[in-house]
Amino acid sequence: MLDLLIEFLAVILPTLFAVGIEVVSKKIKDHRYWRFGVIAFGVVVSILTGFQIWKAKEEANADRQGAITETSDRVSKSVSQSVSQQYAQTINNLQLQIESLKHQLDAEGKNVEAIKGSNLLTGKKPIPVEVTNPEGMPAREIHVSAMFVEPNNQYGKRAKQFILTTNRVMNGGRVRITCQNKFTQASAVISGANFSSGGGGGMQDDRTYVSGIAAPNWSPDFPLVLTLYFDEDDVGSCKITPLS
Repeated sequence: MLDLLIEFLAVILPTLFAVGIEVVSKKIKDHRYWRFGVIAFGVVVSILTGFQIWKAKEEANADRQGAITETSDRVSKSVSQSVSQQYAQTINNLQLQIESLKHQLDAEGKNVEAIKGSNLLTGKKPIPVEVTNPEGMPAREIHVSAMFVEPNNQYGKRAKQFILTTNRVMNGGRVRITCQNKFTQASAVISGANFSSGGGGGMQDDRTYVSGIAAPNWSPDFPLVLTLYFDEDDVGSCKITPLS
């Protein structure tokens, strides 16, 4: 209310002063107090005008600071959300790798005889898996063995593990696997390795998965193990393509 009154006076007083100068008599103008009154009136109008200018600057600064704060908060929230999503995806991939490794170790510990008689060692009953080399790359020997393992119900009712061995050291463990039937989730680990790193892998669609392991290298001593989770009886025939 006070601000509105001051704004009104700052606008109307100069007009009243101009009107007053015209209507007062010459006798009043010649009086010595008239001059003091004119000076005092001018000082009051100047003070009101200066106060209005100061008030306007303060409000402008407050609005500008508020806009800066609002923009900063919005950008901070956006960045935090983006970083949280990236960390969540990384943690989820690591959990998948840990779960796959745990199930692999459990299955190997409980089914030693089954592993000894697996297709990888005996060469009997080959599974329908096709391995292709990228065009222009030198040929390499890749052998695949598949077996059903204990599933993780969080990702699927059944699970199948593909153990890939090679005769030479590869660059990381990047492969693409495409199957005839759908699967819900997949993971990749280098067997015997204490860590793995990489990026760019993951589910491409409900029948294709890409392993994005950049280190350690897939080699004769460290097989690449792919685990597929699904709800159907089997994933059918699969095609595995090395990407590096």
